[in-house]
Amino acid sequence: MNLKSLIPAVLLVVLAAGCGDNASGPSDELTVTVTAPPAGGASAVDTYTVTWTSPSQGSVSLYYNTVAGSAGQQTITTGLSASGSYSWDLSGIPDGSYFVRAIITSGSSIGSDWSDGTLSVDHSSGDPAITVTSPPEEGATADTSFTVKWVSSGYSSGIVDLYVDSDTDPSQGLVEIVKGLDDAGEYVWNCTSFTEGYYFVYAVITDSSNTSSDYSAGVLAVDHGGLNPEFYITKPPAAGDQADNVYTIQWTSTAPLNSTVDLYYDTDQDPSSGLVEIAVDVFDDGYYSWNCVDVPEGVYYVYGVLETSTPTRELRGIIPVLSAGEKGTIVTDYSNGTLTIAHNSQYTIEVTSPPASGASADESYQIVWTTDAPSSVPLELFYAADTTGSQLLPIAQLTSPVGTSYNWDCSSVEAGSWYIFAALGSRGMGSDWSAGTVNITHEEEYSFTMLTPPASGATANEEYLLQWTSDAPPAAYVSLFYGESTQGGTVYTIASGVLNGGQYNWDCASVPEGDYYVYGVVSDTRTPGRDERGSGSDWSDGKLTVDHTGYSINITAPSSAGEPADSSYTVEWTASGDPGCVIDLYYDVDTDPTTMTLIQAGLSNTGSHLWNTFAVGEGEYFVYGIIYDPTDGRPVPGTDEFAQDYSEGTVLVNHDYNYLVVTSPPPWGAMAMDSYNIQWAAASEAGAATVDVYYDTDTLPSSGLVSIASDVTWDEYQYLWDCSAIPAGYYYIYAEMTNPAGTYSDYSDGVLQIYHEYLWFSITAPPPPGATANTSYELKWNSVGPDGRLMDLYYDTDTDPSSGLVLITEDVVCTEYTTIWNWDCSSVPEGVYYIYGVLSDPAIDDEFTGYSEGTLTIAH
Repeated sequence: MNLKSLIPAVLLVVLAAGCGDNASGPSDELTVTVTAPPAGGASAVDTYTVTWTSPSQGSVSLYYNTVAGSAGQQTITTGLSASGSYSWDLSGIPDGSYFVRAIITSGSSIGSDWSDGTLSVDHSSGDPAITVTSPPEEGATADTSFTVKWVSSGYSSGIVDLYVDSDTDPSQGLVEIVKGLDDAGEYVWNCTSFTEGYYFVYAVITDSSNTSSDYSAGVLAVDHGGLNPEFYITKPPAAGDQADNVYTIQWTSTAPLNSTVDLYYDTDQDPSSGLVEIAVDVFDDGYYSWNCVDVPEGVYYVYGVLETSTPTRELRGIIPVLSAGEKGTIVTDYSNGTLTIAHNSQYTIEVTSPPASGASADESYQIVWTTDAPSSVPLELFYAADTTGSQLLPIAQLTSPVGTSYNWDCSSVEAGSWYIFAALGSRGMGSDWSAGTVNITHEEEYSFTMLTPPASGATANEEYLLQWTSDAPPAAYVSLFYGESTQGGTVYTIASGVLNGGQYNWDCASVPEGDYYVYGVVSDTRTPGRDERGSGSDWSDGKLTVDHTGYSINITAPSSAGEPADSSYTVEWTASGDPGCVIDLYYDVDTDPTTMTLIQAGLSNTGSHLWNTFAVGEGEYFVYGIIYDPTDGRPVPGTDEFAQDYSEGTVLVNHDYNYLVVTSPPPWGAMAMDSYNIQWAAASEAGAATVDVYYDTDTLPSSGLVSIASDVTWDEYQYLWDCSAIPAGYYYIYAEMTNPAGTYSDYSDGVLQIYHEYLWFSITAPPPPGATANTSYELKWNSVGPDGRLMDLYYDTDTDPSSGLVLITEDVVCTEYTTIWNWDCSSVPEGVYYIYGVLSDPAIDDEFTGYSEGTLTIAH
């Protein structure tokens, strides 16, 4: 198999704990403002220039999300200047509206800002193209199912075909996954019976005018439990190579963590005899520098033996270490080409620095040498603990023109005393060891503190947002683990080598139920050594309870086969879950959830939903429902674990072109004070018809309907409602059309907010998902009223204003629709609080009050 993007497996060594006890957390003394997208929003097709400004000094990272909240945010890029711009490549971003966030850090200080407006990404007018975004560049693994994702541009009605391939050459080897898909952006592939192996995903999109295609950047490993890892010796290459004193053997591998490689040289490709050991139990990191000074001259193949194991991670005291489990699969390979070893040094070289008396360094060291070789001869530099050459660690490969010194960046090198080894030429035409060592010592470690789960604990089902603070730069790497104890036992990997962005959304759907602490490590490199500079670590103060129970759903209607529907049908269910849980409904021609069509997402658990079947094709359908906690993100049917159910019966959709659809208020809602124009779309093929209009607090027509108007002629398509006497509140609009063929009804998709107060506000920060603060927090609200309106702010542990209110500030002048007020909460006790506002108009002694939908968690 030719897998061109295989990434060598790496050994992750967990660093010693002990510097994660700084509980002060980040301060908010830095400020940054996202200036584009602007408050009025923006739109883009393929690229967009994000801009930001800051009076502070620091490094900026950019993120995006569908909401202005950290849960689920995705990284755009990191390591930018405090003020500037960045051209964001949108080719892999699905159509939608996104907020952009800037986070500025400097040491332990941090500040952030979300854009006031959103960026609307719409690829429909772009140049015809398609980008496969899943499997991602880092690869993925699947057993029974996998969600293939893509983003297209320039296609309004494209048809997508999906394939897998062992390489990225579409001229041969393509194996079909599915054809004729609508351009929906994702497809849940049932790969239960698919042959195990490593595959790229290939997508082709076509319409009447254009065809585009793309391979995934990463590889999907389809593994049903018996997949052997891929292992290839890549150097020496097929064309052959030469060496004198030292040679770097290279390989690629997809083996799991803690695998090892044994290396041999041989005069042929028959391992039954003639193998000579080079090294055994080498870490599977993709390369080994072989000291071949004493190897007889000759022509040799390199033979490798990859051996997997089942690793466990034990915490002995406070020092995490890796220990190998039972040996597993063995995979072998010979190099395609030979290595010619010839000890015919043509030049001399002498390493003069470090000198015999030794030297010392922290971040960098100047290596110096003298040589009679011309500057066109390449030079390789290594470091080692001794001069036996048993383990050479690479520093650099220098090419023409080669000078007589090299500035070695040793900031990530393990502290200790190291000899320097220099080898001339690709054939090793002369080499030398330094007479003395360079003693590398490093400054103090970074601080690192796990913020979640908090000391009070937390609960998760499918996902959980891990958060931490560190004075390490954003370009540093963080590895995360979980275990049942902070004092010993086995820990398991959550993620390794993620960027130090302060948070990671943990997919814990497959984690066994239990109570777990979370352990984090920060370092300068993705795969740190035990004593490497920049290591900082910490255990969470509290445990995360992973609980996959507590949710249930039963679709009760349709209950029998072929229940009829034309323009609408009422789906019914019984379900249980935590407060705030939501329901997603789908329809399906069978009871296999890999391919379905969404009816409605994010429904409240009211027990029923009026399904608008007007645009649904005629046919017989099952109804499928799921219940979940929306703060953990929306699950993917067929891949995630959650409560789900198919209906026992089916809905038989048969259109006779008599229908009624309430179009106003729209799905995003509307507001009214004294009057509102209700609108609908309708057809009455059966003859004359009239419409009755109602308002309701829910979408259950069996109770709670209040009449607005009766016997309105159906083809007026609207009714101006005088709602001046209707109590303030949130209402759905319900309409029934009656004609000789029957009665047709529909609820509005959106709600109408009726208010009779001239004063009004809505607190937008903290947002509904909630937020966290340490010493300060920016409170935000939108308000309407006279220019002189004033806002008083309080915090409260509940939403009952009769007791418990604590004043934050008073008489904040609200001259604009959006007002921002920076709250110094450094002296506020730790806890979870709602924000309560009182908006007043001193001129007429009137006021409007309300609580924030989300809570603010203050943690010092």
